Amino acid sequence: MFEKKTKLIATIGPRSESIEVMRELIKSGVNVIRLNMSHGDFKEQEDRIKTVRKLEKELNMKIS
Repeated sequence: MFEKKTKLIATIGPRSESIEVMRELIKSGVNVIRLNMSHGDFKEQEDRIKTVRKLEKELNMKIS
């Protein structure tokens, strides 16, 4: 009916990077994931992005 316009943002870092935690954040209404670039190298950031994209498909939701 109406598209939700309010955005709920979560910053992902070492304590919240597991797929289980991200899944619960998204199920709780988070629709924007922000990466804390001061934690981890580019490979670790890439892995976090891949996890978000995997959950996006799994939960059939658009995550920014």
